[in-house]
Amino acid sequence: MTTRLSARAPEGPLVGLVEGFRCRLLAEGYAEGTAAAHVLGLRHLDVWLSGRDGWQGVVTGADLDEFYLCRKALGRVWPKARSGLGLVERYLGSVGLFEPGAPGPMAPLDGLMADFEEHLRRGRGVGPVTAANYVRWVRPFAAGLADGSGAFDWSLADVERVHSWMRGRAQGRRPGSVRLIVCSTRAFLRWAHLRGWVGADVAGAVMSARAGRPEPGRMVTAEEVDRLVGGVCADGEQGKRDVAVLLLLARLGMRAGEVAGLGLDDIDWERGTVTARGKGRSLTLPLPVDVGAALASYLQCRSHGDGRAVFTAVRAPFKALTAGRVTMIVADRAEAAGLGRFHAHRLRHAAACRVIEAGGGLEDVARLLGHACVSTSAIYSAVALERLAALVRPWPGAAL
Repeated sequence: MTTRLSARAPEGPLVGLVEGFRCRLLAEGYAEGTAAAHVLGLRHLDVWLSGRDGWQGVVTGADLDEFYLCRKALGRVWPKARSGLGLVERYLGSVGLFEPGAPGPMAPLDGLMADFEEHLRRGRGVGPVTAANYVRWVRPFAAGLADGSGAFDWSLADVERVHSWMRGRAQGRRPGSVRLIVCSTRAFLRWAHLRGWVGADVAGAVMSARAGRPEPGRMVTAEEVDRLVGGVCADGEQGKRDVAVLLLLARLGMRAGEVAGLGLDDIDWERGTVTARGKGRSLTLPLPVDVGAALASYLQCRSHGDGRAVFTAVRAPFKALTAGRVTMIVADRAEAAGLGRFHAHRLRHAAACRVIEAGGGLEDVARLLGHACVSTSAIYSAVALERLAALVRPWPGAAL
């Protein structure tokens, strides 16, 4: 909570924006109390600016940084972090009264990681999410090459150090994470070799992750999917949205990112299809009646939208859902239904398993999930042991 201003508080250069800011927040769907708190924050900034000399007609990023530090030094509880000024900053920018200022010099490690990410995106065609994950995993290794001045000693990137770092990072991690560490480290070392920083190509010395048989995890049965969807109260906007999300995941096997990125133009109501876009590819799938009905019911009651995105938040700010939010919807709804806590990808596995149980083959699973190679779908062969058992011929000596 912010501290109320005295009636005798001086008026600064931003006092004329207060009412417009309040109306903007209410129009965006913020609650009265939330809007009032941010409006009061703008007034505190206004009073603070009134006591400063040299007002230049705009608020800069440095001004907001200094204002936050002053509030923190005085023990004020608002804002709790610099990011708490985000709505004020956005509104000032919309009326032309905010200048972010020139960015400060980039730290050497940040610059190195930015160059590596650009190489992945432009040079190797890696998607943005994968490139960001590569950078996240390899950053600690690159940081270990820097000295106190920020310069990099590339002579430290030898085979022994690479092996030692890999063993430490792989300790206690699942095979999928280890494979990601291996791939990102190899890509980074190859890039450093191409830039001439590493004399020898040590990427080949990076140990391979142990190849284990991938498993689809504990299978979510059809009955559990029904419990999951049926446990959602679909009377309001949020319930209708969550039902549509769950059905897209469980019936069509879409990924969380594909559901989050679904646009209004991706649904062809006349043809009865929906296009899933992810991993640089698009896949057009038939739209089952129950999934289409759930989507139509949600869209008819949706009160706010964010561009052409289908799924948006039901509370301000009404932004499009992210992949992380989609998977948290699954986790929360599964826990509420008494199924334990699992995430969105488990429903993708459930959709594939239902294809196998209904008599479909791995080719059908590959078409549903958009796998480029049928061998990727081979992990689902283990869910139909009864069908596989019928192919086993009796041992010739069994009757003896």
